[in-house]
Amino acid sequence: MVAHRSWLAREDQALFLERNHPQRICRVTHSASGSSPPISLPFSQEELYEWLRSKHSDVADVVDIETAALQGGQSSWELTEVRATCRDHQGNRHEVSLILKARDYMPEWFGRFRHYYTEVLTWRLLLEDGSLPLPQLYASHHEEGPARRWLLMEFLHGRDSARGELSPDEYLQAAGLLARFHGHYWERSGPLSARAPWLYSWSYADEMESYEEILACMLWAKHVPGWQEFRDRWDPRMRELMPHVSKLLQEMHACPHALCHGDPCGSFIVRDTATGPSQIAFFDLEKAQIGPACHDFTLFRPQAVHRMCPASADPDMPSKALAVYRTTLRETCGVSVPSAELRRWVALAEYSFGARPIARHLSLKLGLWSSSFGGEEAIGAYVEEIELLLTQYTERVRRILSALERTEWQ
Repeated sequence: MVAHRSWLAREDQALFLERNHPQRICRVTHSASGSSPPISLPFSQEELYEWLRSKHSDVADVVDIETAALQGGQSSWELTEVRATCRDHQGNRHEVSLILKARDYMPEWFGRFRHYYTEVLTWRLLLEDGSLPLPQLYASHHEEGPARRWLLMEFLHGRDSARGELSPDEYLQAAGLLARFHGHYWERSGPLSARAPWLYSWSYADEMESYEEILACMLWAKHVPGWQEFRDRWDPRMRELMPHVSKLLQEMHACPHALCHGDPCGSFIVRDTATGPSQIAFFDLEKAQIGPACHDFTLFRPQAVHRMCPASADPDMPSKALAVYRTTLRETCGVSVPSAELRRWVALAEYSFGARPIARHLSLKLGLWSSSFGGEEAIGAYVEEIELLLTQYTERVRRILSALERTEWQ
């Protein structure tokens, strides 16, 4: 017998499985696309019926289930639309659309990205708190270690801001939602402060390791042909730049730590309601972690405004969004952050999403080059790639440092 436990989520209840070895599988005989192979769901039809009944009192029976794999998006989980044809107590049929986020297996090396392991737990905690607009969760499953995890939730038939557009009002609403998200853990206070010890915490020391690896790889490669010329060109420049990078990272780490979404520009969903204006809701929480609040301030970069809200020709839109964030944060957790400091955080966010990914890619390429991976033929290609990455990295860091110098500071 499958054991269930209910837990409070807003006014109603959401169910999640506590079994370690799911055996009953709902095997869908056909998919919505017709040509794609059947998709096996990690729960039985009886369980799906129970979950639907917990949310919809008019559901008397589940007549049919169709699935369709969802393409696109930025999620590292498999996304499947589950359409259940239900029958009410009068015999009328209607359709309920759900979305299944599933991850069958995570390799051991994924442990370094620990937040990927905890999305199910983050969803449960935030839904239990009930103060954030989130899709309804019908059921979920979590196991420790590199095992299966999944979430079955409400399918929001709206526009995904990663592929669509937000109106100016929706963009400002997103700024307020981000402040409410941060307020759940602000400098070790808030509703999650003592209840989420499993949340990944960003570390300045860990981040510096990747930059030290860059310098180390330059030395490890001394047996590779062309190493001396390469080092003569780049070693002085990198040693001049690294102290500035260290100070920049220290300033980022000194920002108030909050519950960060991790990717606020790509994972908002707009839910269009028949009774009122569109509502912004979070969908993807796989990168949620405790870290410097400025990590999420990529939302306020001019590039983000242009991409997410192209209909707005207002050059002051980023400033208006920061004002909404500041006001909402003060109302949420009683914290008042100076406007000039918030603008500085926007410049710091440029590092997180502009230079940081290049540094990680650069460290990987330098490691492959120093180990002569791929043989002599690959060495020349590595040098070209590394020089391009080094050029991009140094240019972006200097641009960020210049922006910080221009930013007012109180």
